[in-house]
Amino acid sequence: MKNILFFLLLLTITINAHAQKGFPKYYEYVTLAQKGDSLYQAKDYKNAGLAYLAAGKIQVEKGIEVSEIDMYYNAACSLSLSPKANEAFNCLNFIVAKNYSDYDKIASDSDFLSIHKDKRWQQIISQVKINKNNKDRKELLIKQRTTISPENRDILFYPYTDYAKTFLENDTLCFLSANYENFRLFFTGNSYALQHINDLKPELSVAFNRALSILNVKSYNRGINILLVDSPEELKELTGIWARGGVASIGNDLAFFPYNKQRRIQFKHEIFHLISNNVWGITQSRLLNEGSAVYADNECYYDNPLYAIASYLLQSKKTFPLKSLIEEFDNKARESDVIAYLQSAAVFKYLYEKYGIEKMKLLWITGFENFKSIYGLTIEDFEKEWTNYINTIPAPKDMDEKKLLTQGCG
Repeated sequence: MKNILFFLLLLTITINAHAQKGFPKYYEYVTLAQKGDSLYQAKDYKNAGLAYLAAGKIQVEKGIEVSEIDMYYNAACSLSLSPKANEAFNCLNFIVAKNYSDYDKIASDSDFLSIHKDKRWQQIISQVKINKNNKDRKELLIKQRTTISPENRDILFYPYTDYAKTFLENDTLCFLSANYENFRLFFTGNSYALQHINDLKPELSVAFNRALSILNVKSYNRGINILLVDSPEELKELTGIWARGGVASIGNDLAFFPYNKQRRIQFKHEIFHLISNNVWGITQSRLLNEGSAVYADNECYYDNPLYAIASYLLQSKKTFPLKSLIEEFDNKARESDVIAYLQSAAVFKYLYEKYGIEKMKLLWITGFENFKSIYGLTIEDFEKEWTNYINTIPAPKDMDEKKLLTQGCG
């Protein structure tokens, strides 16, 4: 069975108008991968395989982690079912050479039944098992060397992941660094960040405490690496991503921020991403992941911004159907990331503040397919309830729609 398409958990980007223009290669990748999913479901296995292969060959922006192995695995599944044995084995050889190690999955995957009798299959399986054993040994060693007593309350910086090393241990980038509370700040010697580092520190403290308050935890002792650049253009040069607000790389304890006098620093959004996905666990809901981070930021020109702007969007008939945000968040964000992010934040706020943190944590982990069992409402009934409530909130009288939709939340 192929890997189901699932994106942008490891990377999240602060609300920013026209985000798809900031990382076009990623969206090309998403489009091809989704095409592969649709063709696979339609049993057009040959063309599904070609779509997955095309996705796997795209070099997405450096600041975004995607799995080319997943795409080649999906291509191998599809081509095996075509049946195109030679092409399937080319894909399998590729992922094995990349240290693919999920032995239990590949050995039991019914998509490969048609090639089990081929002598090359046993070679693939044997190498995957070797990869698994090597990975298990490495993970055990890392666990032994990094496991600490639960009573330890010191702030600890964990070993850089291979991804983080690309930026933080790259001799050609040459960053200075300074520690402050849970953060290690990276910057250049001639940067705006270094000149205003004392202004940054209270903003970091506010963002950190806001995250802990929402998550209802008393402490968080894992170090966070913050890489500061002067502009979105410098961020693009560094990561391949153009973003006004910032970029969080979940699972890598790393976030990037443009920092200059033209725009407020949006620490709360990205820092919430990093902490929430460690404390509550990784959520597979893009709506919750982004909505919660915008809720943590809670700044957007107007009083009561999330509800007030949602009210304006509802009255203007610009909101998205809730089901579409749940099932295809990124597609809706391509239409308008500002609307998708702010509407999701208003949904998160309502669920969190009316129904409480424990239900939200369940939804965060188990997903919207369990919404009715958690909240006692269907998605449709909840949408009516949410819409009725938002319609009672006064919309901003001085709404600058053009500014909001083109610049985001400042």
